[in-house]
Amino acid sequence: MAKIENTQAYPTVTPAMDDLLIATDVSDNNETVTFLVSDLIGGAGVLQGLQSVLDTGNTAVQNINLTGNITVVGTVYPTTITAGGSTGVAGQILQSTGTGIQWVNSPSVSCCGWEDTLLIDPSSAVDADMDGATMTFQNAGAGVIITSPATLQSSGINTFTGEVQINGTQINFNASGQINDSVGSTGTPGQWLTATATGVEWSSTVPATSCCNIQDTLGAGSTALNQGVSFTGTSSVTFAGGVSIGSAGTNLWSGPNSFTSTVALTGCLSDSLGSCGIAGQVLISTGTAVQWSNGAGIGAQDLQGVLDTGNTASGANASITITGTLDAGTITDNTGSTGGVGQVLSMSGAGLTWITPAAGTVTSVTLNPASPIGVSSGSPLSISPTTGAVVVTPFVFGGSTNIGFVPEYTGGSPSTVFLRGDGTWQVPPGGGGGVTSVTGTLGSSAGLPAVVAPTTGAVQIQFNSYQGGTNVGHVPTGGSATTFLRGDGTWVTPSATSGVSDLSIGTVAASTGLPITISPVSPATGSVTITQTRYTGGTNEGCVPRGSSNDATKYLDGTGNWTVPAGGGGGFEPSYIVDTRFSMNKVATGTDYWALSGPMNMTWSASTSQFELSHQDPNPPTSGTHWTLEQLNSNAYHKNTLGDCDAGYQYEKVCGIHLDAIITGLPPAGTTVDYFIYKWNVCTYDTPILIGALTCEALPAASGAAGVFTQCCQIELDPTTGITTLGTNDAIGLWVKYPLGLSLNAIYNLSTRLVRVTP
Repeated sequence: MAKIENTQAYPTVTPAMDDLLIATDVSDNNETVTFLVSDLIGGAGVLQGLQSVLDTGNTAVQNINLTGNITVVGTVYPTTITAGGSTGVAGQILQSTGTGIQWVNSPSVSCCGWEDTLLIDPSSAVDADMDGATMTFQNAGAGVIITSPATLQSSGINTFTGEVQINGTQINFNASGQINDSVGSTGTPGQWLTATATGVEWSSTVPATSCCNIQDTLGAGSTALNQGVSFTGTSSVTFAGGVSIGSAGTNLWSGPNSFTSTVALTGCLSDSLGSCGIAGQVLISTGTAVQWSNGAGIGAQDLQGVLDTGNTASGANASITITGTLDAGTITDNTGSTGGVGQVLSMSGAGLTWITPAAGTVTSVTLNPASPIGVSSGSPLSISPTTGAVVVTPFVFGGSTNIGFVPEYTGGSPSTVFLRGDGTWQVPPGGGGGVTSVTGTLGSSAGLPAVVAPTTGAVQIQFNSYQGGTNVGHVPTGGSATTFLRGDGTWVTPSATSGVSDLSIGTVAASTGLPITISPVSPATGSVTITQTRYTGGTNEGCVPRGSSNDATKYLDGTGNWTVPAGGGGGFEPSYIVDTRFSMNKVATGTDYWALSGPMNMTWSASTSQFELSHQDPNPPTSGTHWTLEQLNSNAYHKNTLGDCDAGYQYEKVCGIHLDAIITGLPPAGTTVDYFIYKWNVCTYDTPILIGALTCEALPAASGAAGVFTQCCQIELDPTTGITTLGTNDAIGLWVKYPLGLSLNAIYNLSTRLVRVTP
């Protein structure tokens, strides 16, 4: 394109009205537009009007000569007015000549009435004094208007024969101010004005039509001193639901009184003898009155008597809590059945039901209430029966090779008494001391895991390895990664049909109580999975959940989430989010790495084991294998520009990146797309550093539109390498890898959470 000053390429011509001009429309994002020359001065060559000229500039130093009339709707501010070729002399006034105007001398005699004067200037700051004269205002519209802060004062007699209106104001009387009524009276203390047929009069009584009702009376004062209220004849007093009676005196109820709601007694209830009764007494009828009684004459209300009266209860308070023993002959389930021999109660959706348990099923496990019972003769526990209602009975240690629980401690000082091999508490020879040395050897268990002999002097402890059976000992040597200790004390490889065949770690789940779950639990055979659950808050237990970022200011709170505590956690300020929206159109090409902000891509270099950036356009760089700094910076969607405005902050830190996309043109669901976040310095050329990568699977859109897929991915950043910090002038950009050769359109919403860190 030649320069505009090149008159050979762009010859100079006289513009015509239909010639086109090129300009920039600043009201529409600086779009380039065209318009006609005639548009500058009006269509069809119409010149500008006075309004457009004045809009451009309304000040001039030249004279205006007009042969027509000037109509002024506003105000004219002249410095002089020329009439008859003269600007007049001091004191002259303008006068009409019939055909024009001229300057003439002002008349020296009074020429004007009050109305003429008011027409010239209706305002005055001079007092007016009417001496022996009156001012009359007549006809509609006449009157006296006094606006604040002006006042109207009168020390004479004012007579109003018409209507006096007082709107939105008040009448103030001083200490001696009075009002005369229609008979000339100013009234006496305590009287009030009442209306009569012809005017108003002061009165000491309230007219019947103006007498107060009880609401108005109580509104004026609802407390009476030494006054009572007596209702006679046929009458009643009604109290609404929100009204109550409070009485601190003695009340006499001589007539029949009905209470249709709850009667709450917070004090004593006196009987006909004036007694409040004693604890445990009941109120009974004597036929003519009521008295507190020990219950004589009404029968003892034992459980049988209560049940004889009625043995059915329902509602919220129909539950029975028993802290003692319930001896039931039979128990009836929700179907009315008392069950059969061997049946057990089972909870169903409708309640308890007698059912026959499956063969070999344990219906209940209870501890023998009298345990521990007896002395162990071999096993520390007795389980009987093995199905149905199982009772577990523990035994205390009986000595020798028997196994049992520690017996109850008896006698002697706890520091000198020890449990002997026969199951008794004894003081060992030497009073529990006298050990001069202790040595240890290894042996084979024949019952006990360790043998101590002698118990005084040079004591030797022999640790025995487990030899199988009921013997007890430490794990023997000889195991390997594929063998397991068997009950006979040997290391063997278990068969595939018994025991745990493999042990795997399940995926981390949300905790609902325990920190670790094992499946299957019983029996623990076959393929066993141990699932670790993460802490989800409350009373649940679990491992620490994975952090959403490597922000050192976050702490685990009681809800199971990583949050920043009050105060920001130290040298960080609250994080903020940078939201960026990208769109791109990928055409089928020989490479599959693309930068979102332009026609750029990335290729993998096997020699350097890293992504090498290059530029893909009609004019690629003439040398080098990487992007130039300018090309690289054009793809940055966030730059750290900490400067004077951010004094006190050392650097920014990338906490996490969230990406969602709507992609049109992908193959069926299951296709994967890779995303990469790189950082570099925008001022110095350096090789970009990968700070986060993620592979996401495309999913069909919720709308079900063919060929449209959505993705929602969280790019987790490495919390240990430290490369997520952004120093001064560091930038970050996004690259995406699509399946090779696809043509597609994509819209990306990228949210990056950052925090500024103080030194």
